[in-house]
Amino acid sequence: MEEVLEGKDATYLLNNHHRLDKCIELLHLRFAQHAWQDILDIADHLHILSEEMYNEAQKARSQRLPYLFKAERPLVFYYGFSYLAKGTALQKLGLYDQAREYILKYSELGWFSGLDKLGWEEVERFKLFAKANLYTN
Repeated sequence: MEEVLEGKDATYLLNNHHRLDKCIELLHLRFAQHAWQDILDIADHLHILSEEMYNEAQKARSQRLPYLFKAERPLVFYYGFSYLAKGTALQKLGLYDQAREYILKYSELGWFSGLDKLGWEEVERFKLFAKANLYTN
């Protein structure tokens, strides 16, 4: 990810806003530029971050401790978006079988623990995206 984030993009991710939200913004920029390899790298980074936070939340829940998560969207969104971005980039690179694997990963995120109403709405939204993207793929 460091190669992708050289120069201005590196400082872009280091400001005061949440790292997950900045990854999403950076992915949107790279989508507009059709920078598919960069998207693969950023999506992997986003997935690692969101998975680490999910594991921290699970650990806190198991110990009956509060887990403070402050981002623009529910954690499941970032987890699912990492798969969506990677699947889209793979599809654009003509790697359709690999893209399908990632589409299937975000097609059912109902297993994600700790979902509230907004989280369930994101799960349903990703299910809809997956259905459409399977047809496209």
